Formats: sequence, structure tokens, C-alpha cells
Amino acid sequence: MRDDQYVLNHCTPYLSRANIDNRHNFGFGHYAQTDRRGRIREAWRFPIIDTCAVPPDGAKSSDMNDVTFVYPAFEDPPQSVEVIGSFAPLYQRLPLRRVRFLNENTAFFAITVSVPRREAFSYKFVVDGNAVLDSVNPQVVRADNGQAWSRFFTWEHSQPLFFESFEMALVQRLSNHILPFRTREGQRFLSWYYNGLDNEARRGVQRRAYRFDDSAGAAIYIDHILAREEAHRGIDYKICLQQIARILRTRDPEHEPADVSKDLFEQLYGEFASGTVVGWDVSTYQDPTNFLKLVRRHVFTGAFSHPKYGGNAALAGWSYLDKELAPDPNGSIFNWRRSLEKPLGTSSSYLG
Repeated sequence: MRDDQYVLNHCTPYLSRANIDNRHNFGFGHYAQTDRRGRIREAWRFPIIDTCAVPPDGAKSSDMNDVTFVYPAFEDPPQSVEVIGSFAPLYQRLPLRRVRFLNENTAFFAITVSVPRREAFSYKFVVDGNAVLDSVNPQVVRADNGQAWSRFFTWEHSQPLFFESFEMALVQRLSNHILPFRTREGQRFLSWYYNGLDNEARRGVQRRAYRFDDSAGAAIYIDHILAREEAHRGIDYKICLQQIARILRTRDPEHEPADVSKDLFEQLYGEFASGTVVGWDVSTYQDPTNFLKLVRRHVFTGAFSHPKYGGNAALAGWSYLDKELAPDPNGSIFNWRRSLEKPLGTSSSYLG
């Protein structure tokens, strides 16, 4: 179990704020007006997913995540809070304990469990015997029987959570035109970097990640943030990808939209950049350039994010910046190795 100080350090910036306005609803109706998550800054950070401090017997830290479930009870504290989920035997109830500060009870109940990386799980809280969704985590998924469950995914999860298959394929094609490695020099760097990985790196977590020069890595990153922190932008993708699919089918009826020729896709990309896309329905989405800017922001964010967020596979993005930001042979001004936890790096500020 992570200690009380750990839980409070994560909770106080996000869950203990006194504002009652809906300032974190992004103005897009992400949450219903009565949903308290609209008041919470970065509600997607819960449950807390972190490196594994003490792996279960027979497991490796690099294959596990510590997941800390937090139940806030500022009004009418319950007698008991438990969690059930797909990470444990079916319907096994795991009791949350009261978090304390200076020997006084706080409003938080918490429990930490170690679960495998690269997977998605569903769960519910059981509060005084009644099963309820997580009131903080914005991710909700419906089971085959129609029941709603809260959901979270652990680091390096590479399966789509938001996109349908045709949408994922189109996002991959868009990402191909945005990634900064399409130049001859960029491709040469990536070939040198991947071929130079040592055997330990090849056997490590990177082997389960998408190659960074493949747009699938960026597309998976976008899929995951649309399932979580950028969910308010999901409607942009749904509307615009439908339009792109329709336009490409009109221009090339012989192929699926994601399989059209490179020239045809580059033509469409150029129209997006100019703000005039032939066949675009402005009544459903007024400015196609706005969507292009959104996709570009997401692709670049994924390209250079911490690997735990799903982008920057095998750390290639950071290594690229390391090379680009080296003013002389004495070293780079981008010291990315300091930000990584073991076993990926040398930082002493992480457990696991």
C-alpha cells in the first residue's frame, strides 16, 4: 500500500479544491452540468497509475504498475468502501482504508494494487454495500450486458479504446504527414537509432511498443488521450474522420479511404492546410484547418511525451531532440535521461 503522504500528495492538487464552478468542463459539454467532475482539475489522473514499488512474487517491476484507487467522501463519510474489478478474481472485494493526516481522518479512502502493464481494466466501488462508478475518473465503458463500469488502462497499453478500425487507419495516414521524421536525414537517424539498441533494450518494454517511425505509435497515443484527458475533442475526430472517409471514397471508389494513393492523400492534406477542402460539409464542421491543427498538436505531443503516456516508443523522440539540440560535440542541452525512472533510466526520484 502506498502511504498516506503519497495519496495526499496526489489528491490535494486535484480533489481538495473548494471551487464549485464548472471551469473544467472545457466549454464543450464533456460532463453534464450536474457532474462534479467538471469541477475537478485533470480528473483523468485517477485512479493513480505509477511505477511498481514492490512487485508481487514472481513478477518484475517493469511488467507491473501500482494503481491507487481513491474514493473522496467530503459529505456523509461511508462506513466502508471496497473496490471490485477485472484486475482481481471476480467479485472479490478489496477494502479501501481511511487516509489520515496528523492522526486525523481525511475525506479520502484509498488502496493500492499491483496490476500488469499493457492492459485495460474495469472496476466499481462498493460503498456501504452499493456498487457505484468512480465519481472522479471520466472513463466509462459498457459491458456486453449493458452495465456501465469505470475503466482505466496501464502504461504501454496499445489497443484502441476510442477509435473504430477505419478511424484508426485514417489517423495513421494523417500522422504520417505530420511526424518530423519524413525527411531523409530524419529517416537516417531513426535507422541508426533502432539498429543501435542493445540486446537489453530490445528485450525490455520497448519491444512491446510500436516503432516510433511507424505512425501507429502516434495514432495509439491520440486514441488514448481521447479516451481520457482530451475526451472533449473526441467529437472533432468523429465528425471530421467521417467527412474525410466520405471525400476519399468519392475521389477513389476503388479503395478503402485509408488505402488511397499517397498522392491523393497528400492532395487532401494540402487542401486542409489551405482551409479549402473540396466536398467538405461546413454545416457539420466549419473549419477543416482547425481540425488539422488539432491533429498536429496531438501528434507532436505523442511524439515527444513520456513513454508511459503511450508515445515516444523506444525513447526515439527524445533521442532525436538530444541530437538536434546539441550545439557542439560536448553534449546536448536536452538531458532527457534525468526524467526517466528505472529500469529505463537513471533517475533516483522514482520507485520501481
